[in-house]
Amino acid sequence: MSGSMTGLKLTPAMHALLKRCREAKRPNPYFGHEFAECEKSVRQIVDPLLMRAGLGLVILNEYRWFAREVAGCLRADGDGILAYHLEQVLQKWLSYGLELRTMELLLGEVFNRIEKMGQPEPEILVAPQSVPRTGTEVANAKTEAADTG
Repeated sequence: MSGSMTGLKLTPAMHALLKRCREAKRPNPYFGHEFAECEKSVRQIVDPLLMRAGLGLVILNEYRWFAREVAGCLRADGDGILAYHLEQVLQKWLSYGLELRTMELLLGEVFNRIEKMGQPEPEILVAPQSVPRTGTEVANAKTEAADTG
């Protein structure tokens, strides 16, 4: 399952994307999740891109179905199985006439966001807060400021 399907002509960028899927160090964050949750996450990523493309309704719905099948693939994990299932989905939708570059863009965006999901949040450095003063300390500070000023 580690190689590409025969007859599937992929761009170098798509080969690189599938290789990233096969060699991912982190587990797929959607592995074992409900299909509806995966589909919702993928649609949140894909729909804005498709809406800006100005596609006709039929083509738009075809790419949405492609994204729906990608969401189903996201539930797979381990030993290149995810990449294998994605190759099957790509082959199917290429045969239906979808453009490889568009599918590549959509898949790339989905996987870039998924990879970011698994990364730890960067630490935010917060400056130490000053200790709140008591009422007498505030009054003494005002008096000292008035005496020096």
